[in-house]
Amino acid sequence: MNLPSDTASADALAEDRVQLTLDIPVERLEELEALQQSLGAGSLTETFNLALALAQWAAARRAEGRVIAAVNETEGSYLELRLPVTRG
Repeated sequence: MNLPSDTASADALAEDRVQLTLDIPVERLEELEALQQSLGAGSLTETFNLALALAQWAAARRAEGRVIAAVNETEGSYLELRLPVTRG
């Protein structure tokens, strides 16, 4: 069985990746780092991937005609999430 060398594998992974530079205010970076901590994410990349997955999920649910909301089961109420991705 022929397996690619570690160097070849690393090169293949590098080809599938891009480096992204963001121009954001320091305050937004601090918010992103705080989110990283609260999520227990190991990196800002992981935090970005989690946020992207949530946005994709929300957009797909809205496309199905659903409302994205936080439900308070005790009070029988909900708070609808209102972001551009969740508008129908």
